[in-house]
Amino acid sequence: MRRGFVQAGTQNLLMTLWPVADAESIQIVLDFYAEALRTTDAPQAIGNIQRNWLVKLRKERDPALAIRLAGPFVLSYQGR
Repeated sequence: MRRGFVQAGTQNLLMTLWPVADAESIQIVLDFYAEALRTTDAPQAIGNIQRNWLVKLRKERDPALAIRLAGPFVLSYQGR
């Protein structure tokens, strides 16, 4: 699927490695887009947001849940 998006001209593709929870995923993606638009650096934005969410969820809930909710996001980046 990623290959099709790249061939169609997509520069950035945010995907998950496994199914994710709706409520948290919505907020993670919204945070990612806000950070990416603010910094114009999508790879750095996903790294920052994932780190922030992993730390937050690990403190508020538990490490395994943090990884399951914030860990599966990956960014395929083709440049600017």
